[in-house]
Amino acid sequence: MRSAILAAACLALPALSSGAQLQTLTFNAPVLQRWMYPFDTQPGYRATASVFSTIGAPTFPGFTFDQRDGQVVIGFDTLAQLPTGLGACNYRVLSARLTIGVATDQAFRYKDTYDGWQSYLATPDPTDPYPPRAIELYGAGFRNGWTSATFFQGVDASNPGPPFGPSVSSDVRNVYATDFKDGVARDVSNNVRDQFDPLYFAIGKASGVSPGQYVPVNTEFAFDLQVSQANVQNYLRQAVNDGRLRLVITSLQKLVPPSGPGPASGEYATFYVKQNDFGTALVARLTMRVVVNPQPGDIDGDGVVGANDLTVLLTRFGQAVGVGDAADLDCTGSIGANDLTILLTNFGRGTPYQP
Repeated sequence: MRSAILAAACLALPALSSGAQLQTLTFNAPVLQRWMYPFDTQPGYRATASVFSTIGAPTFPGFTFDQRDGQVVIGFDTLAQLPTGLGACNYRVLSARLTIGVATDQAFRYKDTYDGWQSYLATPDPTDPYPPRAIELYGAGFRNGWTSATFFQGVDASNPGPPFGPSVSSDVRNVYATDFKDGVARDVSNNVRDQFDPLYFAIGKASGVSPGQYVPVNTEFAFDLQVSQANVQNYLRQAVNDGRLRLVITSLQKLVPPSGPGPASGEYATFYVKQNDFGTALVARLTMRVVVNPQPGDIDGDGVVGANDLTVLLTRFGQAVGVGDAADLDCTGSIGANDLTILLTNFGRGTPYQP
């Protein structure tokens, strides 16, 4: 059987390029960074942006809000540093780190682990009704005709960015946090309401701050994206193929309920955005290690086709996946016999990537 598969390989191999190129990309400032909040009066040109939830807040006639209410959209264009349009399967992201600075002093407490959606249904502790929650990172989904190519940064009141959405209601925002489950832009803005745990891209980590402590101003949060997770790798590969990477910072930190629609008081994180007066040191920055034309058959991203790659492929054999999934070697949207042929044909080939 194996000899038959190998014989068929000469006919079945896809037109994938050879000669892997490992590149390190550094972006000291984003091309897009703005607050996605329904009551933002400075769309795209304010100096700071906050993340918080509406969980526990009262409802008002005619108003419904996403549970992940305040979100921060961040964008980087990779096309100047990487070739585009090679197909998602011809890229591999080995690492990606986003950093951003906190703009307020001692305004919220640090949490570095994710809490499941059920934890938000529990009766609040009267001694601490608004406990700290993690700062989470996701991909960006678009609706209402907007795309990563058309959604832009505002400049000032005479030239603002696109609106929040067609209304201030839930499930309508033009840009939303997505976990890209199975290659689909799933909106995770109301995951507690919808009773599921999203596949977060990263949890923000703050060095020098212990969980439960209040966070000092100018503390840098670092988000190391889980590139080994299929949904994250799939999203990133398609983003660099397009030349535009868009990410969203959110949190389910509770606010003190307001008396009406609009900003409320409470403990929540606020970050610098690109319009701040302190230069670029604390706005969002990104570093990535990307392989262009990765070794065919290398699923785990170490540069070499080996036993672990074969194990991963066999474990996932027969699955339908999003285009760009690392185990989908022929880039057809499913893992099958042709992918196995590619792997066996290239078994033992490649060069390990340097750390």
